[in-house]
Amino acid sequence: MSSPQGVRIALDTFSASFNKSAEWAGRVERAWAAALEHVSDKNLLTAVNRLCSQVFEYPPTLGHLVAECKKVVSEQGGTGLAGNQFQFCPDCEKYGGVVDVCVHFLKLELDEYKVFKCATSCICEGARAKFGRSTLQTWADMKATMENDHRIRLDHFYRTSGSMPTLHSSITEPEFWSKVLIRMEEDAKMGIPNKYEMWAQAMINGTLPPDAYPATDDVVVGARYQPTVPTTPTISQSQSTTSRMSDAEFWDNH
Repeated sequence: MSSPQGVRIALDTFSASFNKSAEWAGRVERAWAAALEHVSDKNLLTAVNRLCSQVFEYPPTLGHLVAECKKVVSEQGGTGLAGNQFQFCPDCEKYGGVVDVCVHFLKLELDEYKVFKCATSCICEGARAKFGRSTLQTWADMKATMENDHRIRLDHFYRTSGSMPTLHSSITEPEFWSKVLIRMEEDAKMGIPNKYEMWAQAMINGTLPPDAYPATDDVVVGARYQPTVPTTPTISQSQSTTSRMSDAEFWDNH
């Protein structure tokens, strides 16, 4: 469904490209909104950008834009203006049928440990209907391929799901996360509080007021390193007075 803002942006782009006045845009806005009601904002803006990059003997009309919208939808495997409506499962509905995967494996021949991240398709009917004609592999096929690959040793296979919509940094960046833990441990020994843990615990307890979120960066760092205001050096009277000497005195002293 197109939004009023999306229709106005498309109208502004069209008017600027084909020398249409603001008065004309105001007159046709209602007709455009009705004709493009079932087009998503993304497809609408893609279509109008394509239309404005083409050469026409006569200025295009709303019918040309509708035809271009249908082309955009068709390229995505849909039909008409709205395209296909897919029903995704709880594991992939947040990302429109996509499942993020992170695998930890060892290359046996090179004795090299790897962490690999990629996007895959879910195995539900909605995702397969959406990505069936694409080259996007399902997470199940990828896992089976890696398990049957005798060149590697698959240690961990993580994927997003309804209960874990994002993969934690300890999974996707294990080396970096270990450094973070070391830094947190060092700060704890030095008595430096972790403000993020304090805020998270306060949010869980319901004791953090809405205006308690920091508006700037680390307050502690600002307290440690107070900026110094540069001072203008004062010039004494003796320094400001230029000594006068004759040429002979100058050469005698140098």
